[in-house]
Amino acid sequence: MENQKFKQMKKYLISFIFVIFTTLSFSQPLFHKAYNTSVGVRENYQSEITWKIKNESTAILVAYSQNKIEIFSNEIHTFRIIKMINSSDTETVWMSLDEDGIKCFVVAGISQNPKTLYLKIEYDDFVVIYLTKSD
Repeated sequence: MENQKFKQMKKYLISFIFVIFTTLSFSQPLFHKAYNTSVGVRENYQSEITWKIKNESTAILVAYSQNKIEIFSNEIHTFRIIKMINSSDTETVWMSLDEDGIKCFVVAGISQNPKTLYLKIEYDDFVVIYLTKSD
């Protein structure tokens, strides 16, 4: 049962990545709705995260474009993709620059919930995780 669920999630992620790259090749943004947010801090990239906000209900729009990811909350946060660092069956990691030119990592992957993905923005001392759906 668990193996079948993983295969279904894997198929969903592969489909999602295919849709993203197909959409991005035509320069059309792909939109997801973030419905849950967690925010944490840490001393450095290798230290443990202390969660300041955990699983807070939210309604935020996330737009995936060819060279950037935008998060439309109270403000628009733009993350320009520099290069792909790693990609697996369950997640993809990109090195990015935010609107202030600060380096961060953007991670998109399969959540534990079916048809739900996570988008993680990681700085050395700050982490934000959004759970998203493509309604």
